[in-house]
Amino acid sequence: MDQEPPRKQRKKDTEPSAPDLKQPSTTPPSNSHTSDESPCRHEVMFGGLCANCGEDLAFTEQQSAQVNIRVDQPLLTATRQRAGQMEQENMTRLLEDRKLILVLDLDQTLIHTSSSLETKTWLNDEDIANQEIFKDIRQFVLPNAPTEYHLKLRPGVQKFLTELAGLYELHVYTMGTRDYAKAVVKELDPSGDLFRDRIMAREDNERLAHAQRSSEFTKSLDRVLTNNKSMVAVLDDRLDVWEYSHNLVHIRPYVFYKGVGDINSPFHLAKQQSVQAALASNQQDAPPAAETEEDAKKKDEKELEHKLEMELELAKEEALEKERDTGGKPFTVDDDRELYAKLEVFKDVHAGYYGQYDAMKSQGARSERGNIKLPNIVDHIYPFRVKLFGQLHLSFSSYNRPQGPHHYPDWNIARYYGARCDTRVSQDTTHFVTANINSAEAYNAKKQFPRIQIVHTSWVHECVAKGRVADDDAHSHVAEDNGKALDVDNPESTPLEDFDVDELEKELDKELDEDWKLENVDWDDADREVDEALTDDTGEPDDDRKSNSSSSADDDDDVDDLDDLLRDLDE
Repeated sequence: MDQEPPRKQRKKDTEPSAPDLKQPSTTPPSNSHTSDESPCRHEVMFGGLCANCGEDLAFTEQQSAQVNIRVDQPLLTATRQRAGQMEQENMTRLLEDRKLILVLDLDQTLIHTSSSLETKTWLNDEDIANQEIFKDIRQFVLPNAPTEYHLKLRPGVQKFLTELAGLYELHVYTMGTRDYAKAVVKELDPSGDLFRDRIMAREDNERLAHAQRSSEFTKSLDRVLTNNKSMVAVLDDRLDVWEYSHNLVHIRPYVFYKGVGDINSPFHLAKQQSVQAALASNQQDAPPAAETEEDAKKKDEKELEHKLEMELELAKEEALEKERDTGGKPFTVDDDRELYAKLEVFKDVHAGYYGQYDAMKSQGARSERGNIKLPNIVDHIYPFRVKLFGQLHLSFSSYNRPQGPHHYPDWNIARYYGARCDTRVSQDTTHFVTANINSAEAYNAKKQFPRIQIVHTSWVHECVAKGRVADDDAHSHVAEDNGKALDVDNPESTPLEDFDVDELEKELDKELDEDWKLENVDWDDADREVDEALTDDTGEPDDDRKSNSSSSADDDDDVDDLDDLLRDLDE
């Protein structure tokens, strides 16, 4: 059974420290170049030039071994040892200020943005624009781009940011371009005091992903911080882009403009790049090489295509949940309260972290390296993360899933939210999750354990969209409503009690009567079949039959039995 151990974190997220590499320390390097006897170790470089001695080290092994220490300054790098020292200094500063780090997504987490012409047309109507609901819609255009964006702030965003700024160091991590991110942050933080320049944008993510040879369509704390992340929390409406990290606090997507999703969704970007690559390939005269980078990405693109389909399906479900009677207007009733709830979550996480830190400090707890032992923020996010499915044991069907259910979003979503997940049904199973609730697999599970709830995979997504365990029956009635139609394709899905046994016996007797009538038997053909059966492949009689007298006796008995059966049928 693939069961999630409580509070267990992936290896890359469990190391105990939390640096802020976006604001490197101004403390002079410990190896200042003071004499000829102590050669410079080139710990910090800018554009390949040593920041200490000025030596040009571009395109050398020393430069390639360094890491980026400011996201917005890709040319500024340091050795891993020096970066670690800077992280330690920043961690000390955070602890003295009793702060943690909070990484925030933008689109559909703090805001909802539309660039559609329909939205612009509606907002140009004075009667609409003067309504209270539109007071916090901001309009902006990006440099060298004609597109006009209409940004709607999520209810409670200013209160959320202002109150958490005293407890967390706020960062932005978005799949939007840097120009877009700066424009949005300027609307959220006009004074620049909340975020400063702590912005990770699409260009930065792509550059660091390529350097790490990882996917540019996912987000990772490894691209923000060099070493450990035990003081770092994340708020995002997407679980998959973070690969279901336990540092993440998931928030339901904010939808104000109907029919408009995340305009900077990584999977939309992936699809666009795939189409562009295909068009570029068609324009080339030369045949493609046997193995190219594009070929190597085909499997990833297929997976992204599947994730995009799941994203669209989930967006439809969320749109249905949010849908209100708005008189045909291209926006929903703005009654979202998610940020108010998450504000309390992050306050509790902060209080829990520093409560544990004070206790450990007073007890003199030390790490293996002799440093003061620190709590892990993952442990304090855990109770909020598993509240949804923490009491459930879900068994997932492999129906129409050749790679196994653990490769699909509903499995990973359920695990993130605390469910125990398995591919086999047991007495502990509370729900059997399947894409076909009329399958033989679902029927057998219910027959073996009658108390199990059989639910469609959409049930998992609805639970997340509602923030509570959804009604089981709403995802089970399909078996009753559509059972007869689906049973044609899958006869095994029909329970035996649904068959009319007497009627079946009559039909079977009728078929036997027709098949066994003597006048319907072609005796010449029967003789030929017997002769063929009594000879081997070479056309010679079977030696075993000649030598085995007992076998001959058995054959005689079989013929007698056949005669008796024929007489009974004829009578």
